[in-house]
Amino acid sequence: MDITLLVSFLSPFLPHLLKLGQESATTITKSASEALGTKFTDATWQKAQSLWKKLRPKVDAGVIEKVTTDPENPKRQAVLEIELEDLFNKDTELKSAIAAILNESSPDGTTGAQIIQTVTGDENITIGQVYDGNITITNK
Repeated sequence: MDITLLVSFLSPFLPHLLKLGQESATTITKSASEALGTKFTDATWQKAQSLWKKLRPKVDAGVIEKVTTDPENPKRQAVLEIELEDLFNKDTELKSAIAAILNESSPDGTTGAQIIQTVTGDENITIGQVYDGNITITNK
């Protein structure tokens, strides 16, 4: 399991995941979608919630607080990566549970995190899909 990918996927959701229980899920989904500047799928939000449900009781609250103040900051994400690496080394059951969530199939039949690219310009290349180290390239 790639911890860097896990942190990159989860970090933008953290400020909104912390609100769970304080606001309705619909309100949080709408505010998270607007804050992230794009509409993410229900499947992506559900995956983030599933990951968070497993991780929240185990991850140091101070680390999460640091990441949520600036979720896109690579240095703050690195702190969370170190925390998760240490946690997974101690708790292999948790690591397996997180890996299983990450590998669950989406409604469209693909596994892993969905990545949407916006490419402008002429003759640019986009990555169509990355799965198990194989990259499918789609020309734009």
